[in-house]
Amino acid sequence: MNIVFMEAIEHIEGQDASHKGLSQNDSLAQVLGKEHPGRVRGMGFGPCPTQCFPNIPQQSDSSVQIEEYQKEIVELKTEAAVLKAEAAEEKAKTQTMRNLLRYLIQQQGGNLSPNVAADLEALGSAPTVSRAT
Repeated sequence: MNIVFMEAIEHIEGQDASHKGLSQNDSLAQVLGKEHPGRVRGMGFGPCPTQCFPNIPQQSDSSVQIEEYQKEIVELKTEAAVLKAEAAEEKAKTQTMRNLLRYLIQQQGGNLSPNVAADLEALGSAPTVSRAT
């Protein structure tokens, strides 16, 4: 075994004696990293984690997927709330512009060219009086 790994293992075991025994978080696992799912490092092809570590609860694939879906739902709800707030803000801006436009039309005496009157009608703002220029 590499001397660097051996020194790292000795350092970990020197700090906490609980890492000396066989576990999924022993000193070897801390140095080499987490083992692949369904495998037990150093035990060969036969044993699986539930046989070697019976007290450690295993999450099923479906429960992991449920957690991922729940996180995604929370993210989507947050995104939807942001989009609703932005839409409400844009609606308020549009209404303010319509009110300002109505005021300006009233200040002009309500006289609009047919093109402007048609454009306003398409926007949903009814002009007061239209006049050809």
